[in-house]
Amino acid sequence: MNEYYVSKEGNDNNRGTSWLEAWASVGVVPGRALPDSNIHVREGLYLEQLRYGSRQGGTPDGWHNWEADGDVLIHSVGRSALVLSGQGQSGFVRLTGMNFAAPSDKTYAAFLAQSDVELFDCILGPAGDDCAKGPGNTIAVDADGKTIDWNVMRLLLKRCTFFEWGSNGSAIDFTGCDDSEVTDFDCDGRGKSVIGAIMTKRDSRRNRFGPGRIYNFQGSHAIAIGGESTTTGFAPHHEATDCIFRDVKINNVQVSKYGAVLLFQSAKDCRFIGGEISRCHGDGHLVLPKSLDGQKPTAGCTVEGTAFRYSDTALGACWEPNVLEYIEPVVPAPPVEPVTPDEPTLTVTLEGRMGVAEEGLDIHAEHIAALKRQVDALDQSLADLNKPHGHDTPGTTSGPNKPVGGE
Repeated sequence: MNEYYVSKEGNDNNRGTSWLEAWASVGVVPGRALPDSNIHVREGLYLEQLRYGSRQGGTPDGWHNWEADGDVLIHSVGRSALVLSGQGQSGFVRLTGMNFAAPSDKTYAAFLAQSDVELFDCILGPAGDDCAKGPGNTIAVDADGKTIDWNVMRLLLKRCTFFEWGSNGSAIDFTGCDDSEVTDFDCDGRGKSVIGAIMTKRDSRRNRFGPGRIYNFQGSHAIAIGGESTTTGFAPHHEATDCIFRDVKINNVQVSKYGAVLLFQSAKDCRFIGGEISRCHGDGHLVLPKSLDGQKPTAGCTVEGTAFRYSDTALGACWEPNVLEYIEPVVPAPPVEPVTPDEPTLTVTLEGRMGVAEEGLDIHAEHIAALKRQVDALDQSLADLNKPHGHDTPGTTSGPNKPVGGE
């Protein structure tokens, strides 16, 4: 394992192998650090861009692991703050506890166009456009004129916060992403007017979102599963397939006309499970399926067990069989406690009485008669023991401890 260090007090001419030999810029690391490396960044404001290009980064067995030592902010002016570019390549880069801001127009806090990239406990924002941006249009043409369709895969964003994205952007735009996951997230629009919070489109497949929160903005949607295609001249496709949102809470979103808080656009087999939609208002829909021109229609999508509270969008929710359906939550039946019958208790006295402790117990008559006969026999045996024997007279017995008459 290699260890590298970056500090505001460092120097890019150093070796970068200790705090005393730290580099001064995060931007020099991708081109210098070997695979299988830990990169430690001391707290501070870094006014630059962190960029990974082609054939930079880690390997499947040796990632580049970035770790913030304190409050680290990478703030880029005029450019995106974090960039991983390279058509169809894997970066094998993991960043933990770092913050990225790119407030200039048409810039991203993070532009993720390589596969195998992970962000943990990061803050992304403000951004001029999207906070976290996928590769976008993944259609390309090679030198021979052949169409290449590639998607970024295996992005993981965990415990990240997204805020103040641009008016034409989203907190998370996973356009062109497959098999990616965003979990334990927080999207705060800070009261701005934006496009929406989350988008997953451009033939995106098997992406997973949640749990998380989306709140406090005005837009055309909170979540768009699928979306307007940016390509023309290619075979029709579904904009999103098998994408799942689980336990996501959407609060205080005002949706514009023709939009929806939860919007399914040319989506197939996508699901919104649990969570809640509350205090959402505006002129649009609460939930809406939509089929885009030239694309395959929305089909097989569901909203399952979601709580709708205190929302009054003008157009409400639209449900269509086999297109978009609401499934009521399944409330499991309470467990049935096993019932163990009490054993009947029989009591027998010397007087020959027998009682049954449990009332209402149905015992076969013959069984009761047999028990009575046994009790009667026991009573007779006790009576025989108390009778006088032989020529003994009262008060004169020769047995032990018995008095003998006269002194």
